[in-house]
Amino acid sequence: MIFLPTDSLQIAQNPSSMYHLLFDRCEHPFLQPEFPPMATLCFAASIFVAVAVDRLLCGRATPPPPPTPPISLSLSDANIEWVLTHCENLERQLVRQQRDYRQLQLVTASSQAKYLQLERRFLSNEEQYERRCAQLESDNARLQDLVDSQNKELRVQPFVYFFDKLLLANKMWKQQKDLAQAKSALVEREQEIRTHAFRNFRDRVLAANLVWKQQTQMKKLREEAERIKKGRVRAVTRSAKQMVLDTRKDGLIEELVKGLDKRCGGREGEGEAVEGEV
Repeated sequence: MIFLPTDSLQIAQNPSSMYHLLFDRCEHPFLQPEFPPMATLCFAASIFVAVAVDRLLCGRATPPPPPTPPISLSLSDANIEWVLTHCENLERQLVRQQRDYRQLQLVTASSQAKYLQLERRFLSNEEQYERRCAQLESDNARLQDLVDSQNKELRVQPFVYFFDKLLLANKMWKQQKDLAQAKSALVEREQEIRTHAFRNFRDRVLAANLVWKQQTQMKKLREEAERIKKGRVRAVTRSAKQMVLDTRKDGLIEELVKGLDKRCGGREGEGEAVEGEV
C-alpha cells in the first residue's frame, strides 16, 4: 500500500500530519492475517517512503520556521521512535506471514495434488459416481418425502396427542369409577361374609345345643327304656313267680281238698259204721 497524491500534498503542507496519517492507517485491513504478505510489504515500503519524504522536506531550504517549543521536538522524536518500533514489528509480522505463506503454499500444493488425484479417480469412476449420484438423488427425494410426511405427522401429532390424552383421561376416570364400585362391592361382600359367618356360627351353636339336648333326651329315653325294660322283666318275673306260687297254692289247695275229702269220706264211713253198730 502507498500514499495517495492527496496524502502526499497534505504531508508536504504539514509534515507533522504524516504521523497522524500513519497512526490512522496502522490498522489497515491489509495487515490482517487473511491477506497475502505482499500487501503488508507494500504498506511497510510506503511507511519508509513517507519517512524519507519527511526527512527531505525537513532538509529543504525553506524560510526559517517560527520557533517551536521543545515539547513539540520531543513529541516528533517520540513519533519517529514509535514509527521505527512499529516498522520493526511489521518486519517481524512480515517474516511470520511469509513463513505462514510458505506453509500455505505447501498445503495448497498438497491439496492440489490430492485434488488432481481425486479428479483422476473421479474420471476413472465417473459412471459409478453418476449411478451413485442418481441413487443419492433418489434417496434424497425419498428422504424428502419422508421428512415432509413426518412434518405433516408432527403438525397433526399435537392434536393426536391431545385426543389420546383425552381418551386416556376418560379411560382412567372410568377405571377409577369401576375401581370405586369394585371397592364398595368388596366392602359389601366382606360385610355380607361377616354376617353369614356370624349366622353360620350362631346356627352351628344352635345346632350343637340342639344336638346336645337331643343327645340328653335320647340318653334319658334310653335310661327310661332300660328302666321300663327292667321293670317289665321284674314284673314278668314277679308274675311268673306269682303264677308259680298260685299254681302251687292251687295244687296244695286241691291236695288239701282231696285230703279233706278223703278224710271226710273216711269219717262218714266210720260214722255209718258207728251208726250201724249202734
